[in-house]
Amino acid sequence: MDVKHDMSKLIGIFNRPDAELYPGGDTVQLLAIRKFLQSCGYEVRIISDWQSSLEDFDLIILFNLTRPIEAFLQAKQAMRYRKPYIVFPVYWDLDALPMQRGWSGLAKKCLPQRVKDLIRLRKFAKQNSGATGQITPRASSIPAMISEVLAQAACICPNSEAERRHLIERFQLPNSVQDNIRVVFNGLDINIIEHPAASTDKFCLPEFFICCVGGIGPRKNQLKLIEASRSANVPIVLVGRAAPGAENYYRQIVAAGGSGLTLINNVPQSTVFEIMKRSAGHIQPSYIETPGLASLEAAALGCSIGVSDVGPVREYFGSYAQYCEPDNVDSIAQCLIRLTTQPIDSGLSVHIKQNFNWNQVLIPLDGIIQSIDK
Repeated sequence: MDVKHDMSKLIGIFNRPDAELYPGGDTVQLLAIRKFLQSCGYEVRIISDWQSSLEDFDLIILFNLTRPIEAFLQAKQAMRYRKPYIVFPVYWDLDALPMQRGWSGLAKKCLPQRVKDLIRLRKFAKQNSGATGQITPRASSIPAMISEVLAQAACICPNSEAERRHLIERFQLPNSVQDNIRVVFNGLDINIIEHPAASTDKFCLPEFFICCVGGIGPRKNQLKLIEASRSANVPIVLVGRAAPGAENYYRQIVAAGGSGLTLINNVPQSTVFEIMKRSAGHIQPSYIETPGLASLEAAALGCSIGVSDVGPVREYFGSYAQYCEPDNVDSIAQCLIRLTTQPIDSGLSVHIKQNFNWNQVLIPLDGIIQSIDK
């Protein structure tokens, strides 16, 4: 960035308390935003505790409405200190997706929204004693919490047009709130992609395989991927660890894997890149992605990619990717076969590097911050 702003402006970015233990795409986005804003001349601090004093800050940024209670408490803290805030929702209504399994999934489908909200609120309050007094009966509906976070935001920054439309429809946002929405796409650090660190980890990988990188859990849909890989006779290398609360799903992955599955826990980014480059392609058959950091990385590295045919993903990959229906095992199997038989489209890597560099996609954020000052 050529323009430097007044270093006296202090921006606080709320992070998940468990981000260090369970880093995810939202963590990568948060750190990229911090680096970009620092390059613009702002002073930026990460805040892990929603109860922290915000007295010294000029602006707050918060993430991830799929953790709505945390986001609500963070927003309320910003309002308490009269600080404007920007929301990166990273949101999709996960309850609406056909990914639930077993009794837990059946309960989520059948229980009324208010009962599910009460269960989640009690669980959160039990784990976070300081939140008890903040969650009043008037604020006991999770959709109402999210609506308030959105309504009071100085700006809302979804990562795609599809996410913007989903927010508007799901929460019936009035025009006054819609006017505060600005799409800010996800991106990559292209320098790391083009000049990765040397990988020192050694793994016994199959001679030929498709890889899948990401936290292991129902949303990422690895069980159906394993079933599809057996049907297509394509070995799979899964790189990731169990997502929070998905430990039983992880055990099912281990049980279902067989000889066609290689399972690798979290490893350094350089090793992930090396695995991607040695693969015949990368697949992410998730029920929803916005658009999936691993898919962006694999595409930038020159891999063929298979992705789910959902709105946010198409906005990033267009006609360059192989698509599948996440709830259809045969569709995933056919996608695997196409990845292993069709030539790599070199245009995909060029498309990603040209259009989804962090230093490019985050330029609108600087303008948003400047407009909040006026």
